[in-house]
Amino acid sequence: MKFLNKKDLFIIMLIICCFGSLSKLYSQDTSFILPVKEKILLSGSFGELRSTHLHSGMDIKTGQKIGIPVYAIKDGIVSRVSISGTGYGNCLYIAYKDGHTSVYGHLSKFIPRIDSILNILHYKKLSFKLDVDFRKYNIKVKQGDLVAWSGDSGSSGGPHVHFEIRDTKTSYALNPLIFYKIHDNIAPNILGLYLYNISDEGCNKLYKEIKPTKLSNNKYIIEDTIPQGKYGMAFHIEDKMPNSHNKLGVRTIFINRIDSTKLNDMLFSMNMDSISFYQTKYINAIKDFNAYKDGKTVYKCFGKYQNDVIGFDNNKLGIFSILDSNRLEYNMKVTDYSGNMSNISLTFVGFSKINKDLVDNNNEFLPDSINKSLKYIISKPSVDSTSQLLKMGKYYKLISNGFSLELRRRSLFNNFRIKLCIDTINISSLSMNTNIISKKISNIPYKTILYATSNYEVPLLQAAKIKIDGDFMSKDLICEVDKRGRIFALKSNLISEGISASTNYLSKYIVLTDTIAPYIRYEGYNSKKSAFIFKVEDGISGIKDFRATINGKWVLLFYDPKTLSLYCRESEPALINKKEVPMCLKVWDNVGNMSTISVVLRKTDKK
Repeated sequence: MKFLNKKDLFIIMLIICCFGSLSKLYSQDTSFILPVKEKILLSGSFGELRSTHLHSGMDIKTGQKIGIPVYAIKDGIVSRVSISGTGYGNCLYIAYKDGHTSVYGHLSKFIPRIDSILNILHYKKLSFKLDVDFRKYNIKVKQGDLVAWSGDSGSSGGPHVHFEIRDTKTSYALNPLIFYKIHDNIAPNILGLYLYNISDEGCNKLYKEIKPTKLSNNKYIIEDTIPQGKYGMAFHIEDKMPNSHNKLGVRTIFINRIDSTKLNDMLFSMNMDSISFYQTKYINAIKDFNAYKDGKTVYKCFGKYQNDVIGFDNNKLGIFSILDSNRLEYNMKVTDYSGNMSNISLTFVGFSKINKDLVDNNNEFLPDSINKSLKYIISKPSVDSTSQLLKMGKYYKLISNGFSLELRRRSLFNNFRIKLCIDTINISSLSMNTNIISKKISNIPYKTILYATSNYEVPLLQAAKIKIDGDFMSKDLICEVDKRGRIFALKSNLISEGISASTNYLSKYIVLTDTIAPYIRYEGYNSKKSAFIFKVEDGISGIKDFRATINGKWVLLFYDPKTLSLYCRESEPALINKKEVPMCLKVWDNVGNMSTISVVLRKTDKK
C-alpha cells in the first residue's frame, strides 16, 4: 500500500477545507428540489469564464427545446420579475425563508397569474422592458409548483434554463452544486501551460505554451528549461460531463511549491463557490484575454487584482523567479464541481544566456535539459523609443495630433507599453457588426483611423476616456475597429472641443457619420410563435427604441436583438377578434435616425 507524503496530504486537506467551508455555511437543510424534471445536463457551469463576467449560475440543457416546465425549488414568494431583450431576458426571482433566492433566466413565458400583472404593467409604462419588485403582489408558491417555461430570451446562445441560487442578503451568487449532486465522473483536462515573462519594467508577455505529457489516473507532467528571470503561469483547462459536448468551468485550482522547505508554500489558489457581481470587472485579471478570443479557456494564476476576488489568493502576486541552474518544482491540482481531480507536476530548470561559440562547438557536452531548450533562448526585446511605459496605479493623459486618451489610476491590469499614433485605413475593408444584413461601409462618411495601441487590443479594469478635437456633428460617433475590420459603435458625446467616448479596451478607433436609418422588414404571421414578426437592424449606432401603434394607440412588441426581431403577439388586446389590423411601426437608432413602416396584420400571411 502506498502512503501519502506530508505535502500531498496537506494539499488534500486544504482542498477538503475549502470545499467544506462553504458547505457548512450554506448546506443547512434547504431541501431544494431541482428546477426541471429532465435529467440534468449542463451547457454552462458556475464560475465559468465568460467574455465580460464570471458565470453566476448553471445552464441546464433542454434538448434545444423551448417550453420545458420550470418549477419552484421550495416554498417561497415571487420577489422580482424582469423582462429585457438582453441579459437574462425573461427572468424570475423567488425568495425563500431560509435566506436564499432562486433565479431562472432566458424563460419563454410565466404562469398566468404573473403574466397578467406584467401585461398590465407593459401598457401602463408603455414599455417592453420591465424590472418589477413583485413582493407587493404577494404571489406565493409551493415547492414543485409550475412557475414558468424555459426559453431562449435575452443574451442566450440557445434554448436552456439559466439557474442561480443567491444569498438574499448579500446578493452573492452561490455555486448551485453545493446544494445538488449531478452525475459527472470526468476529470478536468489540462491542455497546456502558458508561461509569461515578467520584464524588469513589470510588463508581462506570453513567452511560450507548453503541452503537458499525460500519464495515467488524470496525472500530467511538464519538465522544461527556461531562461532565468521572472514568470507567471496560466493553464488551458477544459472540463466536460458525460453525454455533453459543452466545455465547462472548474471549481478549484491549487499550485504549491513542492521542493520548498516550507510545507505551506502556496503560489496560487482558486475556489469558485461564491461570486459577487461587483467583481465581474476583474474577469480579465483571471483569464488570458487573447486566448479567450481564440476560443481557449486559460486560467491566469498571477496578477495584482486576483486577491480582490472572492476565493482567489496568490502569493507574491503569483510570480516566481528562477536563476541559472536553479531547479523549481510545483504541483497544480484542479477539481471540477463533482470533485473529479487532475494534477500536473511542473519542473523548471533555469539557465542563463550561453556563449554562442560554446553552443555551436560544444553542445554535445552540455546537459540534455539545456540542449533541449536552446531554441527557446530569448534575448532582451528592443524597446521602441516612440512607445511609452504605462504603470498600473497611475493616472495618464496621452495626447497626439488632436487625439487624447485619459487613463484613470485603476484602468490598467498590469504595466505595458503603448505607441499612440494615427494611421490611415482602406474604408472598404471594414464591415458593420450585423447578424443578417452583410454590408460594407464604403459609402459612409469617415474622418480618420486612430490607434490607441500599436497592434493588439488591451482590456481595461476601468474605462478610459477618448477625446478627439474637431468640428463634429450630432450624427458623428467614435467606433472601435477590431482586428477583423468590424466596427462597434461607442456611446459618443459632442463636447466644445470635439467628440468624446468611453472605452473598455485600448484598440483602434474611427469616427463615422451615421446617416443611415434603421432597416425594417415585415415577415408576416408565424403560427408557431402565434405572433406577427418584423426584422429590424441598424448597422452602425444600433437600435435605441421602437414604438408600434394601432389606430394611434401604443401596442406591445417583444424585442429579441440576437435575431433582430420584433414580435407582436396575436393575443394583444387590439388584435383580438379582428381579421385585419393596420399597424404603424417606428424604429430609432442611437443618433436619432428613424424609419417607419405601415402594414396590415393578417393571420393569412403565414410563415
